[in-house]
Amino acid sequence: MFVIGARPPIRAERVDLIPLVRRGLTYVESSDAVWRVCEPAERWEQLRAKLVAKGYRVSQSYIPPSVRRYLHGERKVELGGGVAAVYVKDGVFKWRLGDEYGVGCPPAKYVAYWGQRPNCNGVVIDLKKIYKRGFWSAVAERFGDQWLLKALRGEPDDVLNALYLLAVEAARFLEALALATGVGVDAVLDVFENNSVAALAEAVFHREAERRGYVIEDSRRHFDMPYFDMARGRAPGVYKRVAELDFKSLFPSLVVKHGVDPTTARPCSNGLRAGGLGRYCFDGGPVADVIHKWLDQRLSTGDKAVSDALKWLMNAGIGAWGKAGWGMICEPCLLAVRTEAARLFDEAWRLFSPIYGDTDSIYVEEDKAGGVLSWGASLGGLRLELRGVWDVFILAPARRGGVAEKNYVKAGGGGLEVKGGLLRPHDVPLAVRLRYGDVIRVVAEGGDPVEAAVGILQNAPPEQLFIYRAVWRERLAEINKPSLFHTAARYVAERCSCDPVDVFYLPGDGVVYTPWVAVDKRLRARPADVEEVRRAAAEYVRRLWKLRALRLI
Repeated sequence: MFVIGARPPIRAERVDLIPLVRRGLTYVESSDAVWRVCEPAERWEQLRAKLVAKGYRVSQSYIPPSVRRYLHGERKVELGGGVAAVYVKDGVFKWRLGDEYGVGCPPAKYVAYWGQRPNCNGVVIDLKKIYKRGFWSAVAERFGDQWLLKALRGEPDDVLNALYLLAVEAARFLEALALATGVGVDAVLDVFENNSVAALAEAVFHREAERRGYVIEDSRRHFDMPYFDMARGRAPGVYKRVAELDFKSLFPSLVVKHGVDPTTARPCSNGLRAGGLGRYCFDGGPVADVIHKWLDQRLSTGDKAVSDALKWLMNAGIGAWGKAGWGMICEPCLLAVRTEAARLFDEAWRLFSPIYGDTDSIYVEEDKAGGVLSWGASLGGLRLELRGVWDVFILAPARRGGVAEKNYVKAGGGGLEVKGGLLRPHDVPLAVRLRYGDVIRVVAEGGDPVEAAVGILQNAPPEQLFIYRAVWRERLAEINKPSLFHTAARYVAERCSCDPVDVFYLPGDGVVYTPWVAVDKRLRARPADVEEVRRAAAEYVRRLWKLRALRLI
């Protein structure tokens, strides 16, 4: 952490760096002195508040010292090593390492857990810091909805095996971040304790600025960032043979193409439009150069984990220019990138009348793909790719008419992708969720999706009649007007120590079902048999908007 200004009333040493401080919406060089804080890191947040209140400026106040040690070469990144998952059951730590199982602490470099932290050696990974939606939600999203059936059974071996899958994925992703940034996995985890991947990207930006003799003031944004609606659909319906084209790393590519950088942003008459702020020019700089390096690495790598890590770093680092907290804020930078992306989006819409478009993706009839690719090649500095051709592409109607933006289904080659809360099967009984592809095929063939769902429920195993959803206890405590789901969640929460609370439920008439009781709003429960629940499930899907919306296509 650095302080900019006169000698601060804390332990600090002067360093030979030039401060870049905020003047309005841009950064300018200052003649003020720069001081490196020598106080313990756990005091930085408190010190920042006091120093800023006294008129001092600060820099890098949100970056853990462990990150700095790597970026300054005091420590070297070490990759590789075994990955183990640890699960506590009845006070005993059980672990899995590859195909090996044991109790106590595993002989692994990375030890991942969910819930109670194990007192083990190695790099300990709290998976809650990485998977924010919840344990079984993360497992189902990544490895298939069939895992939710194991969530219902709750067998310890199933939990441990699911935990191991997340552990391996998380360790690979963390190592990819370490490889891209030069920051060890242990320090990356320090960032995630109180911050996000954006702070990790900013740490690298700050280090590159330091190499060039500068420190950049921490600041906060001056206004809420405007919303850019870059999602548009032609009309609800079922479309056949639809080409999907995608700008690879659109925002980072625009940063590199136009040299967008907080350290050189300035108003001008012939630069990029930055929303309602007017035009701004940029001359590159340390931030743009780091993004350029990451972009080149992403475009050349064949490693998915590395590609995903670089994508996260670049997009989070760019998005941080307009974040709410302390950081390297540059509203004109972010608005310039978003405005230019919106201009390209509008141009594509005028030229090709896509079926659907969303920020960096364009969906057109298959015979239009060549023209779109030629247009993309003419833009210079951007990479537009044909991702594939889908057999079926479905746009759903919105409740108030028109297309429900950011809600669509695409299917082909045995694959199915569903985007958007309106269409995702997250709120249907498990039997329908597991066979949602069959429902979509019925829609594509002109059939009735509601009756298809009811038919699935008629022969479904009893445990698949319920909907799965998780809720964190903290969130549950904040609910003032509970829905039937929250009623079920509170009933379940009283009977487990889990967090998040895994809820298998089904809304009924004045009650909510959870295996195998009907619960009213006062949390009074009575037994409920399979046939009662099956009838309630059929009634529920008949009134569910997402299936009725598909019926309207």
